Amino acid sequence: MPPPRLAPLILAALSHGRSAAAGHLGCTAIAMDGAASADGAAYAGMNADSANADFRLAYVPAEERKDRTRAVYTYNLTYPRFVGYGRGAFYHPWRPDAPRSEPVGRIPEVARTYGYYEATQPLMNERGLGLGESSCSAMLVNRFPGDEADSRDVPVGLLDTVTMMQLSMERCDSARCAVELMGALAEEFGFVPTPGESTVGRVRGRIAWDDGGEAFTLADA
Repeated sequence: MPPPRLAPLILAALSHGRSAAAGHLGCTAIAMDGAASADGAAYAGMNADSANADFRLAYVPAEERKDRTRAVYTYNLTYPRFVGYGRGAFYHPWRPDAPRSEPVGRIPEVARTYGYYEATQPLMNERGLGLGESSCSAMLVNRFPGDEADSRDVPVGLLDTVTMMQLSMERCDSARCAVELMGALAEEFGFVPTPGESTVGRVRGRIAWDDGGEAFTLADA
């Protein structure tokens, strides 16, 4: 199936250069029901407010998967956001000895995946499912896999923000499917925020983690 056009949804991954230069960063996610739009289409999207993210637009093709498990990675969003195989020629190593992205674990694979567009983060798949996200505060944050410097007595989370969105793009054809899938995966394998974003803060006198949670916006065709 050929790649879908991005026109049906507002799906952008943009750097707010002026805010970044001033040291103020903050992603914005949007969602609009079809009843509120002029053409009846639902909209979901975001701006990835970052001064150093990898904003290149790529298409990850659909695949028939033979492996029974899927490698998962932690994404810090800087260039290059991924180097390796299995996600299209765009991400192939530029030379034989180029460093490749190392997986942090594996989860069960599905027989077939949908193709999708992504930039800093996944945008929209061939079935018309579109995503956006914006980090938010959280009362709890899991430890990252392999983070020996984090001595907190908390569970290890395997799936980060980008990985959750990728899995939704690969496996779902509706917003409802994506919500149910991300919830089930978070419960089974644990969620962690985008690396380097969460910091300890306080809300009404209690410890909270700034940018330790995620608010996802979703729309489908």
